[in-house]
Formats: sequence, structure tokens, C-alpha cells
Amino acid sequence: MALKEHNKKYEWSEEGTIPKKPGVYVWFSCNKSVKRVLYIGSTVDLRKRITQERNWIKDWQDSKESYFIVPVLYILAKFNAKVVWVPTKCSREAKELEYRLIEWHRALTGTSPYAYGWDTKTGSKIAYARSWAQGLHSRMKGASGDVV
Repeated sequence: MALKEHNKKYEWSEEGTIPKKPGVYVWFSCNKSVKRVLYIGSTVDLRKRITQERNWIKDWQDSKESYFIVPVLYILAKFNAKVVWVPTKCSREAKELEYRLIEWHRALTGTSPYAYGWDTKTGSKIAYARSWAQGLHSRMKGASGDVV
């Protein structure tokens, strides 16, 4: 995985016990031979956060909620996402590494990771913007279903 190759300074893991330390985690797709970064996040407690997110994904898959409720969960479930993580010395280092990895991903691919921010839940600013864009898109559709 290019992520590990580019960041050899860090001990990336995808198996074993997840440490109760600050760090960065990266969800990536496993549907094809090419692994794609889907989400990059940081936390003060890797074990707690990764366990939470794994449970959220499972709960979401069981409920079959709409994509538009929590798009991050939809994307991680659809791409059969797996997670890798790396502990850092402190939460500040984790946040800085997260930002560097996102920017590195943008420089490498020309785009941000597919999923972004757990703040996309109902009621957030991003959810409001998404709802507005969906409404605009619906109003702009022509009879053929194409955007006019």
C-alpha cells in the first residue's frame, strides 16, 4: 500500500490489538486488486474510535438506511472497507499527520478521499449543503433524466 511506503517513519498496523493511544487510521477499499483510500481520520484513542466505527458500519448495514443519512458508512460498507492505523505520541501529532496524509492523497490522486467527515450526519452543515445540492439536481433534471 502506497500509504505505508510513503510514511515509513510510522509503524502501520492492520491486525492485532489496537492500542489505546492517539493516532491516525485509514479506511481503504478491498473490492478490487487496487486498494483505494476512502477515509483518513485521527483520534485520541485508536481502539475506541476504530471499534466505534466498525460497530457503526455493521449497525448501518443491518438497518439499510439511506445513503444520504450517513454517506461515510455507505461508502465504507459498499467498498468492503478495511482499516489500518498508526499510533502517534500525542493527539496533536495525530491531527497533523491526518492533515498531511489528506494533502498527500490530494497531491497523488488529484482528489480528496471518497468519504469525508463523520459530521455529515443529519443536521450538520455538510448535510444541509448536500440536501440543497440534491434538491437543485432534482429540479434541474430534464424529462430524459439528464441534468439540463
